[in-house]
This record gives sequence, C-alpha cells and structure tokens, in this order.
Amino acid sequence: MVLEDQMKKISIILALIMFFAVASASLAADEKTKALFDDLLKIAEKCTNNASVSMEAKSTMNGKEFVTKLKLYFKDMKNFRMDSDTNGQKMRMVVTPAAAWTFVESSNVIMTMDPAAAGNFNVKELIEKQKESSEITESKDGDNRVFTIVDKESKNKNTYAIDSKTGCYVKMSVHNGKGELLTEATYSDWKFDKIDDALFKKPEGAKEVPMPEKGRK
Repeated sequence: MVLEDQMKKISIILALIMFFAVASASLAADEKTKALFDDLLKIAEKCTNNASVSMEAKSTMNGKEFVTKLKLYFKDMKNFRMDSDTNGQKMRMVVTPAAAWTFVESSNVIMTMDPAAAGNFNVKELIEKQKESSEITESKDGDNRVFTIVDKESKNKNTYAIDSKTGCYVKMSVHNGKGELLTEATYSDWKFDKIDDALFKKPEGAKEVPMPEKGRK
C-alpha cells in the first residue's frame, strides 16, 4: 500500500511534466494553425535544450489539492531529471532512452521504469500521435503570448503563457471538459547551460524494485 500511495503521487508528478508536451497540438490544414504549431514546437525545443527551471504547481486529485515544487533539468527532450516535493513527499525522476527510474527519498527506494517510457514525454512523438485531435488559438496577456489548446472530443483545455521577450514558459493551466481547473503551474529561474552527467546517476545504497503495475496491490 505504501508503494501504491507513492504511485498516486508519482502520477501527479508525471502529469505535471507534460507541460512541455503541447500534448494536444493540431496539424490542421490552415496556415495559421500550422504556424502556431511550429511556434510551440520551437518553444518546446528551446526549453528542453540544456535547460533548467523551477516550477510550482497546484493540482487537484480525488478532491484533494496537492502543491508540488519541482526543479527540472533537461539535456534534451529525451534526457531529463525532475526533482519534486509534493506535500513533503520528495522524489527524483530520471528518464533517458537507456534507463528510467524514480527515487523515493523517504523509503530510499529506486523504482525502475521501462526505458520506453521516455517516448511518453517526447514532444514530437506526442504531437504526431495526436494530429487533428485539437484546436489551437493564440492571444495576448500583457507581454505574454498565450496558447490555448482544446481537445475536440473531450474538451480538455491546456493553456500555456510564454514570455514574449525570453521565449520561455511562465505559466500553464489544465482544465477538464467541464471547465474545472485541474492543474495550475508557474515557472521561474530559467537557466541555459550544459547539464552535468552527474545529475543522472542513481543514489548510492538505494534499494531497486520494479515500478508497481497500475491497479496492483
């Protein structure tokens, strides 16, 4: 049950990282929509190329609110580390094409994941899988460009605010089809510098176990 509770919190963290995924972008035929897609892809590539950022997110799951503070380190879209603290539960996730795992600090346990999981966070692959599933629009909010992406079937809505001067994410929100706010996040302290390989090493002395299967007790 302990691992199961940890998995629920991991699912929240996994959802948060998808802010880079531009998960519902569409490749509709009109040129304006295509141009917006191209802009979002360029932003995602910039923000995952030897970049680090701090993030604070508020999420609702099963009627409970979770506040998560994160630090993300990206070599590129397929190689990243994410440190998180959700209501005192500290975790570290590393995803690369060769290895993927989550370290739970409180139990000193590493839960190994299928390396193929890296594909679940790859912007280009996600967009390719979801072509023509959504509508995308752009608006302005002060100095920010605001992209709104709505899934045609579910009506789920993702909103991304981009600083026009830096070209980086500053805020993200996710609403379900009913218009209910599920996640709202803000980003700060963007830095662009080579990411040290040492950040991707497993903690010494931690016990390794397989990631529990979903639904398994």
